[in-house]
Amino acid sequence: MNLRALTDTTRGVVAIYSALAIALTWPLTAHLTTHIPAGSNDIWQNLWNFWWWRHAITELGSNPYSTDFLFHPVGTTLALHTHSTFNQIVAFPVNVLLGPAAALNFATLLGFVLSGVAAHLLAYEVCGDRRAAYIAGLIFAFFPHHFEQSLEHLNLSTLQFLPWVALYGLRVVRDGTRRDTLLFGVVFALNALSCWHYGLFTLFILPWLWLAEWSFDSQPIERIKQAAAKIALAAVIVIVVMAPFAASMTSELAGMDRYAKAPVDRGTDIAFLFMPSDHHPLLGPLTRSSYQQHRAYPALGSQAFLGFGALILAGLAVVRSKRDQNIVGWCLVFACALLLSLGANPTLGGATIGIPGPHAVFEYLPLLKSLRVANRFVVIAMLALSVLAALGFSKTLATRGPVRAVLAALVLIECLWLPYPLQPVEFSPLLDEFATDSDGAVLDIPFSQDSTSALNLAYQTRHGRPIAGGYISVGPYGDAAIAGQPALFALSGMAPALPARIDVEALRALGFRHVVLHKDRTRQAVVSALQSLPRNASFYERRRFERMPFMPDKTFQQISRMLEAQVGPALAEDERVQIFELAP
Repeated sequence: MNLRALTDTTRGVVAIYSALAIALTWPLTAHLTTHIPAGSNDIWQNLWNFWWWRHAITELGSNPYSTDFLFHPVGTTLALHTHSTFNQIVAFPVNVLLGPAAALNFATLLGFVLSGVAAHLLAYEVCGDRRAAYIAGLIFAFFPHHFEQSLEHLNLSTLQFLPWVALYGLRVVRDGTRRDTLLFGVVFALNALSCWHYGLFTLFILPWLWLAEWSFDSQPIERIKQAAAKIALAAVIVIVVMAPFAASMTSELAGMDRYAKAPVDRGTDIAFLFMPSDHHPLLGPLTRSSYQQHRAYPALGSQAFLGFGALILAGLAVVRSKRDQNIVGWCLVFACALLLSLGANPTLGGATIGIPGPHAVFEYLPLLKSLRVANRFVVIAMLALSVLAALGFSKTLATRGPVRAVLAALVLIECLWLPYPLQPVEFSPLLDEFATDSDGAVLDIPFSQDSTSALNLAYQTRHGRPIAGGYISVGPYGDAAIAGQPALFALSGMAPALPARIDVEALRALGFRHVVLHKDRTRQAVVSALQSLPRNASFYERRRFERMPFMPDKTFQQISRMLEAQVGPALAEDERVQIFELAP
């Protein structure tokens, strides 16, 4: 194939997966600037990330890896915060032109498109069948776990570089060129800059593939020596590409213990591997009650359906093929990832099976203990399954067109996850008035030093002022910003034990000019919003409000009365917020 034909083919592949991404995430594209995926906490943090990068670079001219716009008046490092740097860079033009919501949605859609393209190219490299490669791209880009993670965790839905790492990782041990070595280093770095955890995931992909390659080689030692030199060169490229973005993180790693999150037992329920998503438009009603009963936790990531079409194709590849290093390697990757995804205490239908899982040892391994959420290993399992399915589609059904068509249709049907859940990005228009007044910080009520302040970050994208409290993914949580500040401490949390009097003078001295009471975050408002949802509302629509932290109505009203008694009537008020000015 000449260069022009190859380019035309690649454009066609990109066009097909772009059309599929738009169709299977509908109506996301239709609401690119006004809505975002229907997550709860982390999705607002991701929206803030885009706002902060744009604000820091274009308006402040500062390093986005630290900020004094959160945890006022102390500020915080963002060195270990989940920026998903690749997404910040690639979506930056969209961010500048259309705003952070459009940038977040663009990055989300791009993740689906490029995941399909990358898996397609990997499968084509392995099996040499373009039609079979489309099956791999479809499976890997649109499996239910990917959809669900995209509602909350942009970094975890940025899967596209894992297939490219595998592709060029295979080439460097198969007499690859210098260009292959260069690209291996580049895509490895981009994978880590998309999601640090996915950087570690390569430890559970490449060794198995390389082991299979060398095991089938007549001169494995010589091949290993040749590959080692290329891998070393690729490692240098990785360091060069990542260094500008990882420098501040590296300097923080010496104090890693104070940032490390506690391990959580969030393994995949074995039953969910064979249970279609509860958000499937056709099959969802059949599985919804099971998911409601046996979801181990409210955080997103429970979806783990492998797909019967994919399993059938992969099974045919394994059963009908002779000794093949491709099948052996990807079977090893699949088995390893699937076992790890079950967690430390595997469950079946919500009940512990009593056999410990290998993921339990991660708690004792210095680097791997950061991979504390086991169900995320489903991503690796699905990559392996997509390649095996392509091999099955190509090798075992070459003369059975109708059977291929049926299995391809089954794979597509099982990928459906419609409609894609969205939520509007809309706040009180009164918050916009702060954008023209850069003097002083904003004290949101309620506020905290953890994930319950995620919405406050979203409010900040509208008014652009420093705020008390905040939420960063990995960082020095606790009372760092309010230690020694009794006036702030007395108001922090969802249900603070209020003093007899709010120390307005101390708040002024700390630089706060306005207090914003969020009426839509009281218990009554949240319960009312939940009750107003239609009876057939999905788990994801209900989850937004079920996980929304609220302040008791009595506490909220008490704070409002105390402020009014000390600084006078509210400066502005609508159905969502009540704003008081602290300026003397």
